[in-house]
Amino acid sequence: MRGLLHMACAHAGHHAWRSLLLTFCLGMAFLLPATTRQLMTRYEADLTARAQATPVVAGTRGNRFDLVLGALYFRQSALEPVNMGLLQEIQEQGRGVAIPLHTGHLARGATIVGTSVEYYEQRKLTLASGTLPLMLGDALLGSNVALRLGLSAGGVLSSDPDNVFNINQPGATNLAICGVLDPTGTPDDDGVFVDIKTAWMVSGLVHGHGDVTSPGALEKDMLLSSTEDSVAVSPALIEHDQVGKDNLWDFHLHARPEKLPLTAILYFPADSKDSTILRAQFNRSDVFQMVEPSAVVDELLNYAFKVKHLLDGVALVLLISTLVFGGLVLSLAARLRKDEFDMLHAIGCSRSATWMLVGLELAGIVILAAFGAGACLIALMASAPDLMRVF
Repeated sequence: MRGLLHMACAHAGHHAWRSLLLTFCLGMAFLLPATTRQLMTRYEADLTARAQATPVVAGTRGNRFDLVLGALYFRQSALEPVNMGLLQEIQEQGRGVAIPLHTGHLARGATIVGTSVEYYEQRKLTLASGTLPLMLGDALLGSNVALRLGLSAGGVLSSDPDNVFNINQPGATNLAICGVLDPTGTPDDDGVFVDIKTAWMVSGLVHGHGDVTSPGALEKDMLLSSTEDSVAVSPALIEHDQVGKDNLWDFHLHARPEKLPLTAILYFPADSKDSTILRAQFNRSDVFQMVEPSAVVDELLNYAFKVKHLLDGVALVLLISTLVFGGLVLSLAARLRKDEFDMLHAIGCSRSATWMLVGLELAGIVILAAFGAGACLIALMASAPDLMRVF
């Protein structure tokens, strides 16, 4: 047996390119279904865990998948925003904790999440350093954002302007970093958390500037010079781009509070009965909807698993094709080795031994392909990004 194993290894090494080609093809046939299964398992676990941690999401009536994924994973949504009036209406019910969410802007590629203190309590988020956003203009960084940008408490982070060529749009806002969150392994690691009023400040709904209400201010201070081509005005007309102790009281709203926009509302009911009652009330509306993320995620997973079944079918066809191809190659190779086998039979080697020699070579290729596929799978799972961060 040891001699047959030595001869099988020697023959495979002598025809290294053929052996490597068979090993690679067979390894890919093993790797594809295994990777699909592992990715789908992680995908299901990530979606389900995040959905179960958020009992109810309220927003504008429309695509419920956009609403849930936008609220849970801070993705940009095409749905129309709701307003603070809806939040106040939910809070007046007294059936649980309603949390505002505003996710319409970015800061260095990270989503700015405007919310309230209750969000950190419900998500059980803890601080690695600094404090929660306590003042207008404060920003709390997720762990991944802080690591990627090399920022920490005491630094400054600028928001990304929506359109740098449109002077009617608010420019960049400088946010004072007040702290960094501990890693959670959730989308919260990739967010920049601010107070809801700070999110409106980034949108331009809350802004501050110098006092222009005093008598004669426009004539004396505001208009510095005027020509046919341009007008120069005082910096007092320019909005503040950062909140400080000297200008905090200059910031003010330019809309009724109940009309201010929210992307969605997270609702944490006191019990399942309160959740059912409130959802039934709001789902009668033609404008708003309340959904259970877990139910929406289950429906989304049904679609995902249909795709997985299709990929499993493709992988099975690939595996069968590879086995047929390998069998054909080895069959032709066995024919080319006829003189070698005749010599082995002449010196007393049995026919079963020659078939075992071919079988050992095939088994070695299969084992090597399986180990290679396993190693690649481990490397892929270790280096693959969080699926929901690229969803």
